[in-house]
Amino acid sequence: MRRSAFALVVAAMRDRSDSPRHPSDSPDFKLVALLVLGAIGLALLAVGVVTAAGWALIVPGCVALLASLPGAWLIQKSRDRSLR
Repeated sequence: MRRSAFALVVAAMRDRSDSPRHPSDSPDFKLVALLVLGAIGLALLAVGVVTAAGWALIVPGCVALLASLPGAWLIQKSRDRSLR
């Protein structure tokens, strides 16, 4: 049976998680996911402004930014407090 790329990535992550590591060595996946979502939102905004697609790309871009930035800000604020 052929495995999907996502299944291979998950299996590789499980294999790596078996080794003991310090928790600060692994990136915070929620923060990374939110920042990627924000980057996608910015890209949609930029493409929507200069193309004929216009609002069809601007609205999802704004929604992605509005969904990602507060969450990323809260996670980073929490991290900054824990480092003090």
